[in-house]
Amino acid sequence: MQWQDAYLVPEDIPSIQAAIDQAIAEKNVVEFEHRVRQADGHIGWTLSRAVPVLDEQGSIIEWFGAATDITERKLAEQQQSVINREMSHRLKNTLPMVQAIAKQTLKPVTERAPVEALEKRVQALSSAHDILFDQYWHTAPIGSLIAATLQRLVPSERLHASGPEIAIGPKGALSLSLVLHELATNALKYGALSNDVGEVALTWSVVGGDDGEIFTLRWEESGGPPVQPPSGSGFGSKLIRMGLIGTGGVTVSYELPGFKAEMTAGLHQIQHTE
Repeated sequence: MQWQDAYLVPEDIPSIQAAIDQAIAEKNVVEFEHRVRQADGHIGWTLSRAVPVLDEQGSIIEWFGAATDITERKLAEQQQSVINREMSHRLKNTLPMVQAIAKQTLKPVTERAPVEALEKRVQALSSAHDILFDQYWHTAPIGSLIAATLQRLVPSERLHASGPEIAIGPKGALSLSLVLHELATNALKYGALSNDVGEVALTWSVVGGDDGEIFTLRWEESGGPPVQPPSGSGFGSKLIRMGLIGTGGVTVSYELPGFKAEMTAGLHQIQHTE
């Protein structure tokens, strides 16, 4: 019996062997987490890591490595995942209740646009909550957050999004989802997405500054009709001008070729997890 048969879970062997083969071919460090058969017959988890030792010709002569028991951490993660799923399920039930209560409360209102706007904002929050719960309510990957917020609003072929993959904290994630929702809604009503040819470029970057790294988000529309500054100061406009963390740092332009918004905030602020 080979060591793999005695030590590993059969269905995991192909992926483990593939990782080992790749490390051998690339003469590189191999590191992965995998299930193992424990001495008492139970299934546990191990972090395996090995570093190749090369001779003068660059050939592998041996491997130096270690295996660390991570069963307790994996069990804790699984338990947390169960809790998160239950919390997410309950929250998903709560948010529709909020929408239903708002509908009933605002039923006498003859102008339905504000009611519909409220419903859609709650939906945007719901999408952000889903991403956060997937990450144990710690951080949300910005790419996943953008996709979840905009997929119902912006056709993928008309959105050009790019930037480094960074993690956003809970407060920043909820704020960003609302801001993106407002920007997309305005583009659908008045801007580049109100016709069949307009597009949106959404970019973000992180650069160093005197007070730490600065996160910048840019929303740039093109191909749409000319736009004008709003005549009033509705909640959506206020929300956009509040920026990424509710403290401003926003510049907007209504000049051709289309509406632009640039928002900045300290990276540590939008990544804050408490």
